[in-house]
Amino acid sequence: MSLQNKLIDTYEILRHIPLQQLVRRSQLILKRKLFRHPKNFAKSLEKAEQNLDISALPITNLHPPHGYLKSVGDDWKAQFLGTSSLMKNGIEWISPVRSVSDQLWRMNLHYFEYLPELEPDIAEAVISDWIEKCPPRNYESLSTEWNSYSISLRLSAWLNYRSNHGQFGSSHFQVLFRNSIEYQANFLASFLETDILGNHIIKNIRALYECSYCLISDSSHRWISIAEKLLKEELGKQILSDGYHFERSPSYHNQVLVDLIQIHSVMPNDKFRIRVGQEIVKMTQGMIDTCHPDGYPAQFNDSGLDMTQSPVDYLEIFANYFSQENVQPKSHIEFPDAGFFGFRSESEYFLIKTGKLGPDELMAHAHGDWGSFEWSIKGERIIVDQGVYEYVPGQKRNLSKSTRSHNTVQVDGMEQASFVGAFRCSHRPKENKTSYRTDTEGFHLISTLQESSICPCTITRVVEYQDQNSMKISDSISGNSRNICSSFLLHPECEAKQISRTKLEISRGNSIKVIAEVDANCEIFLEPAVWWPNMGHERSTSRARSHSFGTKHSIEFTRKI
Repeated sequence: MSLQNKLIDTYEILRHIPLQQLVRRSQLILKRKLFRHPKNFAKSLEKAEQNLDISALPITNLHPPHGYLKSVGDDWKAQFLGTSSLMKNGIEWISPVRSVSDQLWRMNLHYFEYLPELEPDIAEAVISDWIEKCPPRNYESLSTEWNSYSISLRLSAWLNYRSNHGQFGSSHFQVLFRNSIEYQANFLASFLETDILGNHIIKNIRALYECSYCLISDSSHRWISIAEKLLKEELGKQILSDGYHFERSPSYHNQVLVDLIQIHSVMPNDKFRIRVGQEIVKMTQGMIDTCHPDGYPAQFNDSGLDMTQSPVDYLEIFANYFSQENVQPKSHIEFPDAGFFGFRSESEYFLIKTGKLGPDELMAHAHGDWGSFEWSIKGERIIVDQGVYEYVPGQKRNLSKSTRSHNTVQVDGMEQASFVGAFRCSHRPKENKTSYRTDTEGFHLISTLQESSICPCTITRVVEYQDQNSMKISDSISGNSRNICSSFLLHPECEAKQISRTKLEISRGNSIKVIAEVDANCEIFLEPAVWWPNMGHERSTSRARSHSFGTKHSIEFTRKI
């Protein structure tokens, strides 16, 4: 890439980010670089405390295990993001970070999300080992084990475990445990992720609320004051008026929802708590309506099936906690601000994403997936979104974000947006318009993606879902004839075979058969592909692609009875 293009990309990235966030990023970088190891850190945690009791959280098990850490004889084995490691000289908390993927794997080790799987004596040993070996050391430690996101997840995990198991461990451990929590909460309050915001700051807020609720401390009132101020600022920005999270990822929507219900449970009983409860109810509707019949979320933007609390488990918690609220799946799914539309019946579930790719100021988890859709029949996924394999810059990260990898239309091989590195976006499409008309048996949707510096033509996608036996998706472009490519990714359990140049037969099991047929001037074919249901997990499957040259393209799906 030329220097001129790099400068243009940098300008396009920065011009969408508020100035105060850029200033905060510079301040945090400088503050981390100037950080010095506190003297006698370990001794400071052993100071006597008259009140070592830690109150139990009102709701527990809102921190599901991800990966595992377990003893294997005298060794330890850990697995995160689909990669395992055998550690022969104790838990390798502070091994050198050699790459971005290594850093993310190591951060997962410091999250402690595996804690629920450990017996109390093992949990005491692991936590004690971490406290002893992982003081805040230098700039590198502030990027991994003392990263604000790591601290937030770790505090929530420790408090959740303490709430489920009571006052476990020796008296010496209880002093260390309690004082480490207080130190970490104070540290977090000084390094809040107000440069990133989004779901990260909600995690920070949750941890501060939980600590202020569970610990009697001189700092408790400061923690809750900081957390409440931030939450009041972020709630209106991050929760759209239709109740969906502004990053437009079903998985991150569900994460924020889980964080908010925990925050709500420990908030003082005031008017703001009532408002947070109202947002939770709206977001719960969003979670249900963007969840497939198999109980897992759709995978638009950065999403994974197991990235958060199971929607089924969450609904049980929600029903117990908000017993007066009755939130049920809707037949016609409509979230106009987020851009999610679809239809649910006893036998089918269909969801399409047509809104903005993500919030302009935070495109970290956005994909070029306008017009992409997912489809389940009889409770089984048939057409799936690509998913995400890793957060490391490179081929797989680029593919996860690419328009070519999504179930949508691509013109002349052009992308919908210019993604830079793992989490940045320079050029992105303009606002688009969607109309959604419903009837008793389906819906009719028209969505337009406006021309931009990336794609110099307007694309219109029409979905006619009029009954449970057929669905038609039509695409048209403005201007001159161009190469149009439409594609969709099949679930690995599906089988597909070529019937003719314009026709495929798709089946899953003995009871689901679908014919996909394109116009006579098009051709459709299968190619090898992969699906990423979760980070670090890859399954082989097939992708169907259809090509035509002109200004129009359509494909019709017919259920074979």
